[in-house]
Amino acid sequence: MEHPLAQFLYCPECGSSHFEINNEKSKKCADCGFVYYFNPSAATVALILNEKNEVLARTAFRIPCERGKNTTVRGNFLTSDINGGIGIDPDYDGDLEVDLGEL
Repeated sequence: MEHPLAQFLYCPECGSSHFEINNEKSKKCADCGFVYYFNPSAATVALILNEKNEVLARTAFRIPCERGKNTTVRGNFLTSDINGGIGIDPDYDGDLEVDLGEL
């Protein structure tokens, strides 16, 4: 697979042609040290409705708050190699006792 920044031949900071692959998501200029990241990330949210058309949510225990006072829906960030269904947190189906395998 081609590097996502393969079309970037010159450093956008100094114009050097020594703009080289740094890792799988970035290129770095050997002359000025500028690092450019390929990082487009869409966010997804799982909205699950019950038979009363109510959104199912869970208590947010990891968010700094008074325990039991905040609720949350689950989501995730997508990368270029993940589609929307896989982007939903796989622990979510166990939390709500539903099967998200069809997403």
